[in-house]
Amino acid sequence: MNCCILGYGKMGKTIERLLLQTGNNVIAVIDNEQDRINKIKEIKQCDIAFEFSMPETAYNNIIFCFENNIPIICGTTGWTEKLEEIKKLCTNSNQSMIYASNFSIGMNIFMQVNKYLSNIMAKFDLYDVSISETHHIHKKDKPSGTALSLKNIIAEQMHLTDVNIESFREGEIIGEHTIRYRSNVDNITLTHEAINRDAFAAGAILAAKWLIGKKGYFEMTDVINS
Repeated sequence: MNCCILGYGKMGKTIERLLLQTGNNVIAVIDNEQDRINKIKEIKQCDIAFEFSMPETAYNNIIFCFENNIPIICGTTGWTEKLEEIKKLCTNSNQSMIYASNFSIGMNIFMQVNKYLSNIMAKFDLYDVSISETHHIHKKDKPSGTALSLKNIIAEQMHLTDVNIESFREGEIIGEHTIRYRSNVDNITLTHEAINRDAFAAGAILAAKWLIGKKGYFEMTDVINS
């Protein structure tokens, strides 16, 4: 794949490293508006774009990719108040996009497990559920996009209006998410811990390969379940 990277922070650099290790080409790295202007020729030659920037720039980066007919993998969180607009625009303009709050294969399995478990629990009305998440001190959005995704999955299955989320920012922790199901007689606790950013980058690259040749808006569940 000929790839461009929008956002050259820790995730952008990790994706670049794994792309090069797996025989892909990174023909443009965009980290600011001037880069986008200066490298437009290279960008238009891309098979796919990886958008891992900042909440305040993600929306414009997505629109830019749509305008230039570049399929996009987006993992930036904290901007999703505009997600429904993006979904409609992607479909109506015949573009290609995958958005996920977390591209880790393990986390997406974790989400499926919690979907299954919370669906069963809804039948018995015995358990209260809560979520806790811990990330590094540099993470801007709080709670994390992943925690919000987990909340939405569980709330839908258990027919809840809300699920409590506790958020912590400590050191350089990559990401930890814990779901606690509590009753008067027992507790069930499930935790996913990210060891390094390679998990997210590898999942994003897998998603990119899956997206090539497809049209429409997709999520990581489409990749996992295909």
